[in-house]
Amino acid sequence: MLPVADGTPARCHSARARPRYPSGVRRGRIRAAVESALVPLLEPGEEPRASAAVWMADRRARVPLLVTSRAVYLLALTDRRLLVFDTPRRGRPLLEADLLLAKPLGAFTLRSVAAWHPLLQLRVGLGRSRELVLEFRPRDRAVGHAVADALPRAPREDARAAADVSTA
Repeated sequence: MLPVADGTPARCHSARARPRYPSGVRRGRIRAAVESALVPLLEPGEEPRASAAVWMADRRARVPLLVTSRAVYLLALTDRRLLVFDTPRRGRPLLEADLLLAKPLGAFTLRSVAAWHPLLQLRVGLGRSRELVLEFRPRDRAVGHAVADALPRAPREDARAAADVSTA
């Protein structure tokens, strides 16, 4: 390496700093995108609490969770509702049309919370027969715990019946 005028060695790479993560994965950008998409969807007096990118799967009977396909969705929690947005293609902003699920918190039941390394997994019931599995990355565990605290817990017999269905 050839020294530069101040005596430090010259670098082969460009001098500009590279971001640690690609721009589409930054939590700040995800939060900003979700908050801007939430503005027309919020009811009067409704306050956003948290948002994050989550891995989500729609749990099916007699299909092991290990082979169930997952996808990344954008989740927003307000003081009244849970909203799930489809992840937009690269370069396109998050729009109101990307909204997939918007239900009041009372429509869900929290069936279980598991702190699998490295993900935090929530099993959320939507009605009696449908179960969603939400998996939060390590940096978004706080959002996962906020969602778990906001959702009503499933009664014990409901949780046992759901566990029996998933093992059958």
